[in-house]
Formats: sequence, C-alpha cells, structure tokens
Amino acid sequence: MSQAGMNARQLEAAINAVLLPEFANAGEQQGIMLGDPARLVERAVFCWSATVGVLERAAELGAQAVVAHEIPYIPGSSKDLGLPENHPELPANRRRRELYERHGFVFMQYHSPLDNWPLWGIPRALAAELGLDPAKATWPRKDVPVLDIEPQPLERFARHVRDRLKMTGVGVAGDPKRTVKRVGLVVGGFGKLWRISELPRIGGADVMVAGELLDYCVRAALEAGISVVQASHYATELPGVRRFAEHMKPLLAGRVEVVLVETGESVNYRGTDLG
Repeated sequence: MSQAGMNARQLEAAINAVLLPEFANAGEQQGIMLGDPARLVERAVFCWSATVGVLERAAELGAQAVVAHEIPYIPGSSKDLGLPENHPELPANRRRRELYERHGFVFMQYHSPLDNWPLWGIPRALAAELGLDPAKATWPRKDVPVLDIEPQPLERFARHVRDRLKMTGVGVAGDPKRTVKRVGLVVGGFGKLWRISELPRIGGADVMVAGELLDYCVRAALEAGISVVQASHYATELPGVRRFAEHMKPLLAGRVEVVLVETGESVNYRGTDLG
C-alpha cells in the first residue's frame, strides 16, 4: 500500500474530530469496539453494517479497519423467547467472529454521532438523496425532518423514492391516487416506535417515508391521515454512510485510504405495481 498509515487510535481521533462525541446519545459506545488500538491502518472499509459479506470484502481489499454505522454482531439477548444468552455462539455470529479474529480487524462503530451529525447526518442525507433541501426542513424532533414536496399522487412519489434509493420496490400504504405535498422522514429503525407517525403529523406531513415499520405504526399513520412509503432500514441510512465516507476521504488522504463497501439489502423487494 502507498498510504503512510496511522494507528487505529489516531484514526478514531480523526473521525471523532468530525463526528464529535457530543453528537452521541447518552450511554452509547462509539469508536473502537474490537481489535488492537495500536494496529497500523492503511486502508479502512466504511460500511452500514459489518456483515459476513462486508468482512470478507474487507479482507480481499487488505483493510485493517472496518468503520460501521451498526453494531458488529447480531444481538444475542432473547429472554423474551426463553433462549439462552449465547451471543458469541449465535450461528449468525460465528463466521463474523472468525473473520474479525483471523484478519485482526479493528472495528469502530459510529451510530448516533452519524445520525446526529449537523452537516450530513443520516436524516439530512436521506432528504438530499430524495432531491430535497434539508436546510428547509422543520424538525418536530432532532432526527425527524419534515419537508414540502411538489404536490403529486402518492403512487408517483413512491416511484420517486424507490428510484432515488435504487430499490427493487417499496411498500405503499394509503390511496395511491391521493395527492401528497409534505413528507416526514423516519429513518432506519425508528419506525419500530409505535407512535412515530405523531412526529410527521405534528410537522404537518401528509406522507411519511420510513425504514423499518411495525404494522401498528402503519395503521396509526393511516388513521391519522398520513400515507406511508416504506423503504428499508438500509436504504434510508445508506446515503448518510456514503456522505460520511466521502467526507473522510480527503481528510485522511495520504494516510488512510477510505473504501465504501455497500452492505446491500437483506430482501429483494418484488411484486410492486408502481411501474
């Protein structure tokens, strides 16, 4: 590699100078979570989630560090199912652990600091990806922007979301012919909060774009007069991860090469009739 390199702790400090620790939600661990902080890093993979596929690609690229938005393993707490606390031995995690250990990756997580980044945090990046100006948003809460859109039928707006996020399909709830003109953005997994549609409603939205959604949330939105376009957790957060990687590239140039590796959707969305 032609990069001069820096140790993992120095890389963490360089990232922390952008995603300031005060951007983090209380109690969340950020930065180095696995690996040797003293390891020399010449190439770092930036990703949404460090799946087996991402870790294998990082190994192919000769990366020493993986910087992700999401946690390094599938969580292991299953008390509600009566299953043992066996996080390291979950089948989904064995291969990840083996890859971390074999290649000595340093793993860093930046979750809420990236959500809350004032420049290109995940909600702002999603707005921009949809062709909207986040500077014109109102914010019922710091992570849920509400913006005006060109008045259009719901089905047309759903196609727009699908195409801008490069998805194979999106979920649509509500009358497809209804005209919508103001959208609330509910990124990632926020749609698992039962009353999440209240924030777009308070902001005057008549449609919301969301990642993951509970059925209760969809019904609450519809009964409050808000149509729903469901993308995915991944698709609504990838724009922010991409902006983050692009921002860090020039800051680390000549020392650490930044490579964005896209995690990819977990589901191939089929059967849409949006055209």
